[in-house]
Amino acid sequence: RLEAELGSDPDQVIGDARDMLRQAVRALQALRDAAAPAGQPGTVGRDGQRSAVERQRLHSQIEFALGEAYRQQGDLAAADARLDVLEAADLPIDIALAAHAESIRVELARPDPQAALELVRLGREIEGRALPDLDYALLETFIALWQAAVKKEAAADAKQWQEKAAQVVRVIEQLHGPYWLRRAETLLARSASASSGRGNRNRVA
Repeated sequence: RLEAELGSDPDQVIGDARDMLRQAVRALQALRDAAAPAGQPGTVGRDGQRSAVERQRLHSQIEFALGEAYRQQGDLAAADARLDVLEAADLPIDIALAAHAESIRVELARPDPQAALELVRLGREIEGRALPDLDYALLETFIALWQAAVKKEAAADAKQWQEKAAQVVRVIEQLHGPYWLRRAETLLARSASASSGRGNRNRVA
């Protein structure tokens, strides 16, 4: 994206990014096969290899990364399949929260953000633990709903979702520190600018 903004050929930049994603998927697939869980949880081989628990965690992390890469490629069916594998597994809390965030983003990649909202309603914590990226995915969902309402000229709905987005930014400020706050504020500001411009175009039309 930065190279495109600096004047490089945008099509070339996009093509290079897609090639990198394809290479990443192939590498992750090979790593997943090599790290497939084996043995009983908690055991350690005499040769010093990872315990089954560690292998399961690594395997789950690879499945998550694959799902993310498939989504970025636009292959939502493949992303769904990887998330199904994770859903069936007994995941550590951090990976379970990350998988929930990724499930939301897969739905946001589809035309209707309502399905993402249904996932948001499932909650944002497990055993009292939260994840910055999951709260950021909530912000992305409310912004998508806000922009959809602006596009439909549904002013009351747009205001509701804008306020919910602002509330999530405040939660991120309280819980997740300056890095995530900067990201959240930047996304909110860009969305406000885009929504304002779209509303002006609708009035002119």
